[in-house]
Amino acid sequence: MSLEVIEHALPWICLRDRDLLTEADRNDLIAAHPNLHIWNGRMLENELLDPDLIVETFKRAGKVVERDLVVETMRETANSLKGN
Repeated sequence: MSLEVIEHALPWICLRDRDLLTEADRNDLIAAHPNLHIWNGRMLENELLDPDLIVETFKRAGKVVERDLVVETMRETANSLKGN
């Protein structure tokens, strides 16, 4: 990690998705880099796909969207992608 080799660097923490790392790879990386945190799975994507967050984002952009419509659209989209 490049941040580890900079002398007198500001305190830092690195957060990353697990992506396709095995459990052993994840554990090795965390052991080797104390400031590294690797989520258990594709958590970032899951957080961004939170229906309440999407509704609020639309609201701040000036458009009212019902939560049920967001959930239904997400479910339909996910189902259509399952075959890919």
